[in-house]
Amino acid sequence: MPVDWLTLLIFFPAAGALLLAFVPEREHDAIRFGSLLVAFVTMLLSFLVWALYDINGNGFQLGVNVPWVEALGINYHLGIDGISLLLLVLTTVLTVLSI
Repeated sequence: MPVDWLTLLIFFPAAGALLLAFVPEREHDAIRFGSLLVAFVTMLLSFLVWALYDINGNGFQLGVNVPWVEALGINYHLGIDGISLLLLVLTTVLTVLSI
């Protein structure tokens, strides 16, 4: 089963934030380091998505379409195009720089 890089890129920061929510508030340095670590790994994942993206391809790439609520016809459908790829990488880089 191939790795769904876009889903990982979306949910990894959410999982990191959930873990950091359990760090005691007085541990400022641990929270800062943890958030920087999560943001840095997310940035590396965005660079990987950039490397996997075919600039000569048309339309959405690295997509996934999985039935979610079949009774209602709801799917989890995700893909990336050239503009969203650039914005994705820009966002992850700026997040690391801002932390």
